Amino acid sequence: MSRLEDLMDRRSFRDPKLRAVLDEMTLLELTVAVGEADYKMTIYEDAGWSAGDGRPAYANEDPAVIVALSRCAVNRIRFGPDDLTSWAHPEPCGWCDVPIEALLAAARWSIWASRSITVDVDVWTGANGSSYERDSGTSGPQAPTYRDFDRLSAHDQAAHVEEAVVASRG
Repeated sequence: MSRLEDLMDRRSFRDPKLRAVLDEMTLLELTVAVGEADYKMTIYEDAGWSAGDGRPAYANEDPAVIVALSRCAVNRIRFGPDDLTSWAHPEPCGWCDVPIEALLAAARWSIWASRSITVDVDVWTGANGSSYERDSGTSGPQAPTYRDFDRLSAHDQAAHVEEAVVASRG
């Protein structure tokens, strides 16, 4: 029996060489080599919003609107309130006069409303308190409107965002 096989049999997941080997395996190969995961967990992104928090004034179900207003907020945070243009925000929009906190509240609400799952993880527990974790699937928004936007090409997403920016100018 090789050293790696011995480490695998003992589930010594702290060993960097064993972890490197496991990292190269597919999920199926890992399951065959080590066995089924001891448990599964889903880690959700904490959006900073919950059902009882109400709906912010600038909340919107259209992901393109949220991306556009977020670009405005990020530009102002990054470059200051007096510098309203950058490569990501080339000219003033309908949200430039809105307080940044109101825009950020809308963005946090949007993450919550999208029911965005960060990652599903399989976890194997090992010797001496060690563990090995592997991303096992679903990630991204689960709400249909957000999921559909997420599945668009980058070009189509950008087009929708630009439409939202133009509409924000009235």
